[in-house]
Amino acid sequence: MSGTFLAAPYQQRALLAIVILGVVAAVVGVHVVLRRMAFVADAMSHTVLPGVVVANLLGGPLYAGALVAGVTTAMLLGFPARARRIGEDAAVAIVLASFFALGVAIVSRGRSFATDLTGFLFGSLLTVDADDLLLMGIVGGVAIVAMVVFHKELVLRAFDREAAEAIGLPIARLDLLVDLAVALVIVTALRAVGTLLAVAFVITPAATARRLGLAVVPSMLVAAAIAALCGTLGLAIAHEAGMRADVRVAPGATVVVLLTSVFLVVAVVAWWRDRMRSA
Repeated sequence: MSGTFLAAPYQQRALLAIVILGVVAAVVGVHVVLRRMAFVADAMSHTVLPGVVVANLLGGPLYAGALVAGVTTAMLLGFPARARRIGEDAAVAIVLASFFALGVAIVSRGRSFATDLTGFLFGSLLTVDADDLLLMGIVGGVAIVAMVVFHKELVLRAFDREAAEAIGLPIARLDLLVDLAVALVIVTALRAVGTLLAVAFVITPAATARRLGLAVVPSMLVAAAIAALCGTLGLAIAHEAGMRADVRVAPGATVVVLLTSVFLVVAVVAWWRDRMRSA
């Protein structure tokens, strides 16, 4: 199966795109899970939509539009932390709803509303080309470098905010850095799996690895391996379903289903292990 599956160049590009996305999302996702920022990551996967839509209407690169919207969202999400009368969750929800509604309102002006919206939200993994891979590598590389350079500071901030503040670490800037890294992951995932499914690559593999009780760096490595493995299997399943059973299955969605399945299995096994230890 694997020989036939990887024979086509577009399948090879799709697999490489999944591997790039999986590695980048794993490194950033572990920090997101450590800080319990899953809702923020989900919000950012929605708020990049207006930037993508505007870039599409202007004939510009979608990555640029997504990056502008993502950075804008990251900057806006920094303000609620300083506003005591507005809960952070409420502020994130407001930004999410308003940006996503703006994107839908703009894209609805076009005649191909349903087609365009589906492409923006769910991507098209099998149409990723060499230029997309290059941009994914560059944008994802920036996110990884940022996480590596500030790794110690980010880990301390995640586990002990009071200690981080006591030694003078810039908490707000570190929070902004993680938000910006999430935005870069969403941009990396744009063409491959779209804006909505991108959050699954950020959260699910990282949560699976952390459920295993691993340390931070091993969690990143395991999360990346899970994403790469599920990506390979998901592409293979979608390919075989189309070739042998004449059933069209979205490869990106198939990968996300596999990621979720692995998480559920690990969660059940970990729960049983903990129960047996406490017995």
